[in-house]
Amino acid sequence: MLSFPSSIGHTMIRRGVVPIALVLLAVVASRADAAAVFFPGPVAPPTQVAREMTLQQAAQAGVVQLSAKGGYNGDAVKVEVKANKRVKKVPVVLTVRVEWHVPEPPPGTDPSVRELTYKLIREKMAATEADFNGKGYKTRTGDPFRLRIDYRFRLATEPPAVGYHQAELLNPRNIRPPLANPDGFRASAGRGVPNGYGDVKEVTFGSNDFQPSGITHEFLHLSGIADQYEDTYTVGGKTYGLPVQDPTEAQLTAFRKSFTPPLKSGGKLGVRNLKTAGKCDIMGKDTDEPCHRVRQADIDWLAGQAGVQVTALPGDVLLNKDEGGQDMGVGFTSIVFATPGSTTTADGLTVYCLDHDKTFPLGIGETFDVAPASGAVPGYESVAKLLALSGELTTGLDEVPNGMQTAIWNVTDGAPLATGGYEDEARALLARAGVAEDGNPGGVPDLADANGSSPTTVAVGVDGAVLPQAESEPITAAPSPIRVTRTVLYPSRVRARRRARAQLLVVAAGGVRSMKLGLERKRGRRWKAVRSLGTKRFDGAAGSQAANLSLGRLSRGHYRIAARLTTATGATATTRAALDVR
Repeated sequence: MLSFPSSIGHTMIRRGVVPIALVLLAVVASRADAAAVFFPGPVAPPTQVAREMTLQQAAQAGVVQLSAKGGYNGDAVKVEVKANKRVKKVPVVLTVRVEWHVPEPPPGTDPSVRELTYKLIREKMAATEADFNGKGYKTRTGDPFRLRIDYRFRLATEPPAVGYHQAELLNPRNIRPPLANPDGFRASAGRGVPNGYGDVKEVTFGSNDFQPSGITHEFLHLSGIADQYEDTYTVGGKTYGLPVQDPTEAQLTAFRKSFTPPLKSGGKLGVRNLKTAGKCDIMGKDTDEPCHRVRQADIDWLAGQAGVQVTALPGDVLLNKDEGGQDMGVGFTSIVFATPGSTTTADGLTVYCLDHDKTFPLGIGETFDVAPASGAVPGYESVAKLLALSGELTTGLDEVPNGMQTAIWNVTDGAPLATGGYEDEARALLARAGVAEDGNPGGVPDLADANGSSPTTVAVGVDGAVLPQAESEPITAAPSPIRVTRTVLYPSRVRARRRARAQLLVVAAGGVRSMKLGLERKRGRRWKAVRSLGTKRFDGAAGSQAANLSLGRLSRGHYRIAARLTTATGATATTRAALDVR
């Protein structure tokens, strides 16, 4: 497989012109191009929103608990992450994972075209991320909001990677049958669900308009954000919004006939921004405006979906609350993610003992606090080098390099290599890390922990003092996955005593599967059900659904259409659209 992990960000819209289960991920931490393990697994969500923290930041925020499993190296510590708080001043990161597949070039095409296409995609991904993050987005509470694109490539003959949206870049002029207006080719993307495991969507771009703002627009669709423009039909000097984009002739005919009398044929199709969209709205029809921005409402909605992601990195130090117990150093990257309001227990953290002469944790109620990373602790610089090397060489939670524990004890306690096993391997590891054998005969200083009497994992400083707890607010319940952004009835006014038809458009994020429709009428101050209009399938991939309604003959009055939306998980939300009968 061709794999070029990288990180970048943004999306685009061109108007008129894609045990707990775990898995070893070669590109989870794509910036470092290092191996890591992700919990709860088996893979991360294709679109993920999280407040990302280091292990010490998480301990300071009170959202992580560390306990021993028994053992002196390898998979020996359990991590529990609780997403029960919104920790303030912690960056909220929107990660969009996409796998690019480039169609085979036409026969006779220079083979270098594919590599040039890969190069173009890399450049645009980097430019997109830079464009988004350069705007300094913040949530309503002042937390930084950033975009990361985790991307890779695959050949057209290879199967899609699990957990990645499938992205395609096309040359519109090569599409068969030929397009009438290839320069007007539009990008398109499915409507994703933030933190939806396995919620893989497709996104397609055209080389006619492959720019950062447009890429951001489509990637925001993958994150559940809706368009802020609509297609229109102009006839008789009046413009009508359409319930669908790029309508077929049949859809346009049905729309015209929903009016009384029917709208005339031969009108002009167009596009306009919604009233809720400003000139600079990146989800509007003109994403290439220099002032393009993501709406604050969209930033805040995404931030409201954010879980907690804690990353334990090679070099992190765990302090045993029992002064006579064994401290530990982390030797492999573990990433633990919990959706808002939930808890993830990761049964795996690769560690090494930092005290040769102390008993290793037996896993009987022993818990840990988190000290500063070893590279920031005086006297632990060589330990940091060895743990960093372990992070490079380790391929799984229990796949630690032979001799690494012995090499670490040589530094932490001055223990001769011959006493720890794998003497030759340990010597080679010391040399590779740039650490002198027997260069620290006195060992490293013991680290104090003022929190030893408490069972709760906290963060402590170099001096052992407990660090102040990070500012946060509680999460009392998981956020609703459903977000309704538009509910429109076409037409919204019909004549009394005549057979009435209408089309209801509902635009909603959150993986909606169905909508149960009903007609209600206002009687005095109360609304009463008139009749059911049936249950319609909702196109969750598109994030919108237009339903044709036969309303029958209605008497004068105020009515409304109620739509009860339901997801595959049973979450519900109700939205309504007014209907005036005169």
